Amino acid sequence: MNNDLNYTVSAGKRLTLFLCITVICVLLTSVMTGIITYSEQTTVRLRIATVIQDVFMFIMPSILTAMIICRKPADFLQIDKRPTVWLSILVIFTIIAAVPALNVIIKWNASLQFPESLVNIEQWMRAAENKAAIFTQTLLGGTGIGSFIMALMIVGVLAAFSEEIFFRGTLQRLFSTSGLGVHAAVWITAFIFSAIHMQFFGFIPRLLLGAFFGYVVAWSGNLWLGVLAHFTNNALAAIAMTIAGTNSLAKAISPADTDITSSDIIFAGGSAAIVILLIVVIKRVSGSLNQTSCG
Repeated sequence: MNNDLNYTVSAGKRLTLFLCITVICVLLTSVMTGIITYSEQTTVRLRIATVIQDVFMFIMPSILTAMIICRKPADFLQIDKRPTVWLSILVIFTIIAAVPALNVIIKWNASLQFPESLVNIEQWMRAAENKAAIFTQTLLGGTGIGSFIMALMIVGVLAAFSEEIFFRGTLQRLFSTSGLGVHAAVWITAFIFSAIHMQFFGFIPRLLLGAFFGYVVAWSGNLWLGVLAHFTNNALAAIAMTIAGTNSLAKAISPADTDITSSDIIFAGGSAAIVILLIVVIKRVSGSLNQTSCG
């Protein structure tokens, strides 16, 4: 798949170039978002800042890097073909089926406590987690349908595309085409993807999601499937948060606490079994489609 990409620079230089472009774009983004949110952090200002961040910090470095290092940038980023309907359905159902298992992992990760000697670090991490939660609530805005659609476009569509083109389309692609095996490329990228969110008590579930996105893209050779999986996950989270903010019943059933019941474990076990089965099917269907296209 990679033999006809015609890279213009060596593997090491490709990664170095991407890092340099990313650093420049991060600095530029920090200045612009800082100006916008300096006086106050309203929903409108945060949404504008988030759009700028997604475009300049994630999308721009990826596209610039692909255009410089390769004669077929769309092929490198794996955005040059549409995903099949069958694979798209499988990916969506996998994310939905994973919700009970992920909820248990989220509760377990959130309940982790540090040793007494690291209590200050734990307090700092939990403060960062609370700050991120407040940011997300502000970004979602009000409870009206218009506000929800706007939030869904930013948190769902734009965030899914921008993060996937950066992490799976570029970073993972650079790793996998530089001598690293597929598994190493997927898990290293997933680790960086989870760590960069700076939400330590949600690190494990985000790591697992990142790995799933990575394998879907690696197996299918299609970034749009990773975007679809990412969007589905973000959309479900946005819907759950919106309902929880307006419905007392939803608040009662949402995983806001960290107590894991026996029924949670049973549902999580069934969820995990279904997800594993779906992942096996996704891998086999992807392999079959790749063989067909090669033939």
